[in-house]
Amino acid sequence: MKTPVDIVIGRYFGELLNEAKFDLAEEILTPDFKFFGPVSQHGGLDAEGLAGFVRMLRRAFPDKYFVELERFGDGARICSRFRMTGAHLGPFQGIPPTRGKIFVEGVDVFNIRDGKIARVYAYFDLMTIMTQLGAAPDMTISFGESNKSNQARAEQPVAAEEQPEETLVACEGAASAER
Repeated sequence: MKTPVDIVIGRYFGELLNEAKFDLAEEILTPDFKFFGPVSQHGGLDAEGLAGFVRMLRRAFPDKYFVELERFGDGARICSRFRMTGAHLGPFQGIPPTRGKIFVEGVDVFNIRDGKIARVYAYFDLMTIMTQLGAAPDMTISFGESNKSNQARAEQPVAAEEQPEETLVACEGAASAER
């Protein structure tokens, strides 16, 4: 059975990131919400700033899609591993459209308050995206897996068993056990 935390995080990925339904943000995010990530300033983005970020991503990658792969944590602190894919059909970070596909995995750390998301700390590899778009050298070769492997995975459709509903792994108490 899904908990209220499962539902609100699912709505964050589905309704806000994938569908850009920011008219629903008040139902999902606290009034003092902040998003911290590789593209935000030190003070973070509020809900309106997050909406602008998602719009920018959608212009650059019109078919962008986030899939939640795994979730663990307890209570008010939840960690979620995700994958984002998309085709580069609009400008991104000063890079004109390449028609290339991106495949990047990352982690969001959520702080939940009163059944809503108060903070998101997003960690993803912007360098991988830039490499996949041809705007940066492929640094992954020296670490074992080449960008060609990532690109091949990006071109594969997400299998039904990788959709959030089927693959969500909730490891309740995992964060507490590690402390």
